Amino acid sequence: MHSMKDTMRILVVPTATALTIQQNAGNVCVWCPRPIFPSEGVDLGGARGWAPHAYRTCYRLQTRALVTYFDWVDHLHGCVPCRAALCDTSRSHLRVHLEAREKARRPAPYCGWCRHTVSQDRLFIPYVWRGNSRPMLSYAHVPDCSLPADA
Repeated sequence: MHSMKDTMRILVVPTATALTIQQNAGNVCVWCPRPIFPSEGVDLGGARGWAPHAYRTCYRLQTRALVTYFDWVDHLHGCVPCRAALCDTSRSHLRVHLEAREKARRPAPYCGWCRHTVSQDRLFIPYVWRGNSRPMLSYAHVPDCSLPADA
């Protein structure tokens, strides 16, 4: 069974090549430039010299953004009305997720199909797909960007 730490490392923590030496060593938060001193921060796991850590507030904000994404995905999978048009609950999940992303200082989300930035003015949904080495969390406009038949 995976822990939230495992999920964060797999899905949200930048890759080792995207981090500085200090971030890879766990001396600086992977999401902000704040130093992390021994016994501070959250250990995000790692192996073979890769020891990513996060400042506690950054970890909480990133976790919230991830949880709101999966709450929205879970809703969509079980909501029959959302198959025709996004229901009010889904639109609420969208707003809550965008707010969480903004607080976590995540870049603006974009549609995985047309590559345009998504916003609340044009409907979109979360879309999880299999990447080369890990699941990819993305978004797709609806109904404008049709998903491929084999998705």
